Amino acid sequence: MILLKWTKLIVEVHEDGLYIRFMPFHLQYKKFLYKDIKDCKSIKFSPLTRFGGWGFRVNFKGETGYISSGKQGIELTLKYQTVVISATNPDELIKAMDIKNVL
Repeated sequence: MILLKWTKLIVEVHEDGLYIRFMPFHLQYKKFLYKDIKDCKSIKFSPLTRFGGWGFRVNFKGETGYISSGKQGIELTLKYQTVVISATNPDELIKAMDIKNVL
């Protein structure tokens, strides 16, 4: 639980996709390119119920979660995977992604 104090989820919207980095665990950004994203939506969820907690998680359905805090975020549907990223303002994040590219 103390380790959560030093974790930080960085989410950046770039021209070619969404970049995330979960400090201090990721040394490089994880890229989700727009061309690979089939769908993106704002969601409300329970990190404990859906992923068993916070942090970098994979649940029994094979969904990957990057969960820092809160109960809202975005759900990216990729070709073979679903990714959930927590966000304090998921609608603004999706809007920024729409402006940068066509989703």
